[in-house]
Amino acid sequence: MTDKFDVLFESLRRTDSYILAADQKAAITLAAGVTFFGIYVSIFFNIMDKHYEDIPIPLSLSVVGIAIGFWIVWFIKVWGVFVPRMLPSKAKSIVSFASIVSSFDSYEMYEKYYRSIADKSPSLIEVDLLENHWICAEICAKKMKAFRLSLTWLSLSLSISLLGLAFLAFYLQFIIGTESP
Repeated sequence: MTDKFDVLFESLRRTDSYILAADQKAAITLAAGVTFFGIYVSIFFNIMDKHYEDIPIPLSLSVVGIAIGFWIVWFIKVWGVFVPRMLPSKAKSIVSFASIVSSFDSYEMYEKYYRSIADKSPSLIEVDLLENHWICAEICAKKMKAFRLSLTWLSLSLSISLLGLAFLAFYLQFIIGTESP
């Protein structure tokens, strides 16, 4: 029986470290994305400041609007890494932190419930541990999927932003013939 618990606890520990890694990667990606967005906004406003009379308002609004739309979608996707949409457990869990806090009003109630389970049916503890492991594995999988999706949207946001800036530079240089932005 102890070997089963050891395997499950080791697996839970590894799953928890993967969940933490996904959160850390998403945080770094969020910081990098916000930095890139700041650089984009700075360059865009620098161009607009120098050439505000040369660029039509609908063109500038289109370029910035499309880019900001992609950045908003990216932000929503990266936020999804931090918010794992999971259904709570149906039973009172003695393993899940969230279930413990929501199911028991005090430590004494929790301890009493644990002792009654441990005395009556030790297999319930194993089932609870298995369910918690399943929930953690599902959280981990959802976080990794959300992280990969956020990277795709970050790439799209960066690409669209650069294309917008390139289009403005092309417009200024070749269509209306001003000096480089």
